[in-house]
Amino acid sequence: MVIHGDLTGTNVLIDGSGKACLSDFGLATIHHEFLGTSFFMSSSFGNIRWAAPEVFQTPEGEGNQSILCSTKTDVYSYGSLMLQVLSGKMPFFGFNTCQVYGQVALGRRPPREIGWDGQPIPDVYWHFIERCWDKVPSKRPSSLEVLEFMRSQLTQLE
Repeated sequence: MVIHGDLTGTNVLIDGSGKACLSDFGLATIHHEFLGTSFFMSSSFGNIRWAAPEVFQTPEGEGNQSILCSTKTDVYSYGSLMLQVLSGKMPFFGFNTCQVYGQVALGRRPPREIGWDGQPIPDVYWHFIERCWDKVPSKRPSSLEVLEFMRSQLTQLE
């Protein structure tokens, strides 16, 4: 399993056939099941507009630059990426970086945006995004649940 650690809108590239491809694996790590760990520590910050709030907290017993990245932080970022794809706006659109830090520090999430069709993002997507943003990382969907959700939505579009 790969933990990306920096999922943002600029790290998703679309090829000529419309297929999405992830890029910028600079913070990525490969998780080996036998190591018994599902996270890594990094001294680089992901983009706060997409990153899970816990990556900006210093884990107990670690230095000030340590960041905890896991599949659950990637799922949080995926929720932010869904918001961007469905609305065409980056998370916390209209906020400057300092304001975004303030919002995150207060435990706030990006607001529900208007979709491409001029209507609010449909409930089915918004509720899934909110699950991805759960304040308790263990309550967020698993990577497999994200995949199953996306497959079910794509099947409905066919």
